[in-house]
Amino acid sequence: MLVEIEDVLSLDEYQGADPEEVKRKILGIESAIRAYTNNYFTVRGARFTVPSFGGKLVGTMPYINASDRVQITRSGFFNEDRYFVPNGINDGLYNVLSVSDGVTELDSDLYDLDVNEVFLIRYPEAVKAGVLDLLKWEATGRDKVGVSSESLSRHSVSYYQFNDSEMLMGYPAALMGFLKPYVKARF
Repeated sequence: MLVEIEDVLSLDEYQGADPEEVKRKILGIESAIRAYTNNYFTVRGARFTVPSFGGKLVGTMPYINASDRVQITRSGFFNEDRYFVPNGINDGLYNVLSVSDGVTELDSDLYDLDVNEVFLIRYPEAVKAGVLDLLKWEATGRDKVGVSSESLSRHSVSYYQFNDSEMLMGYPAALMGFLKPYVKARF
């Protein structure tokens, strides 16, 4: 996973938060970062192609361990003429639960297919730190977006007003600067 749920739950802003809700937020931020940067953060040297059977990958690789994040691409089967037919039904992001006895178990069951191309994903520490900052802002600043000021009796507070040019993927553009070195060109 992009950042560990336990790391987020240890933040003051997330004390007592529901772990499933935190997981959904992390997954949402992960997909937004991957879409914005056009970067999948795959380790190209750590790739293998294996079949899936019984909901698991039938094969392992020495570079992939439990708690790693992997991406399956180009999943499919061979037809009766032995031509590869991609169907993409297993394509997606998964957490590795265990690797043992030639079997890689993921956090979701897979369909039985002849081919699953598996890539290891590694996020740089700068991205992980930036995501923690985004999650802190999510907990403390999200409710203030759109509010320019509030007053209670003689106490008045003004907030910075965000417009579309200052927001990026629903977050302040200033907080998203950590992604700039990881943006890849789109063709």
